[in-house]
Formats: sequence, C-alpha cells, structure tokens
Amino acid sequence: MKHPGKVGLDFERTQGRVLRDQYGYQVRRSSASAGPYDHDASKPLPPELRALWGRRTQRLLVQVKYTGRPPSGIPYLPPGEWNELYDLAVEWGALAVLVARPGFRKAPLWWRIIKRKGEGVASIAKLCVPFDPAEFVALPGEVPLPAETPLGRAV
Repeated sequence: MKHPGKVGLDFERTQGRVLRDQYGYQVRRSSASAGPYDHDASKPLPPELRALWGRRTQRLLVQVKYTGRPPSGIPYLPPGEWNELYDLAVEWGALAVLVARPGFRKAPLWWRIIKRKGEGVASIAKLCVPFDPAEFVALPGEVPLPAETPLGRAV
C-alpha cells in the first residue's frame, strides 16, 4: 500500500503530464509545492485571440488535490490558501485552477476559481466554475468570446 503523501504526489505529477501531453501546455512544477500552486502552466493563444485580448498566452496556476468533496468534487482549500491562489492569478494575468478526483476510480474534475472566499458568498459552488483545459478563457476586463465560439469561453 502506498503512503498517502506518495499517492497525492503521483496524482499531482499525473495532472502535470495531462496538461502537457493532452492540452499542449508548458508546465513548471512548484518545488515541494511550497507555494499557493502546484503547477504553473502556459500555452500560446491562437493569433485571433492574441489580437483580441492583447496577450500571448493562457496561463494557469493549478492547485492539485487528490480528493474532492462530495457531491460536487470541488476540493477543500482553507480561505487563506484559496484567496492567495486567486489573488496571485489575478496579479499575474492567469487563471486560478483546482483539480481533484471526486472519488475512487473517478476521472479528475477541473475547476476555475472566479471569486475570493469570505466575500458574502456562502456556497462553494458559486466561487468556482467547471473548467476545460482545452478551452481559452477571457480574463476579467477582456472582450468575451461569444458562447458558440469553438476557441473558448468568456469569464
């Protein structure tokens, strides 16, 4: 039987490989996961989105948790860690992303943090939305894409 820390580390590394191999991101792992994120990932935007948004890449700050909380599968982060991840992503022009496994032998779920904790929102489900790493997402203040655009989704 694997040590619980080893299981979590294996899952974290697997999600980094998924971002790289399946979604085309360049991934840098945070050493010893000492900061607010486990992976700093980026990939180039298509030329039409570069022109529209005025940035060259989509950047993700990813926090990986081995288990999510039922029934939503959203992983628990204390308010301080949640807000630190969100604030750093906003400061760096990135998306704050959570990934967790909702249960034994279930596929990982990806979530994008859209609000800080502790700002009058009681439901965790109103602080984040499902996220697909294959999509490009407009940052706050950028021109949103129409919903039917195949390149991505607006905030």
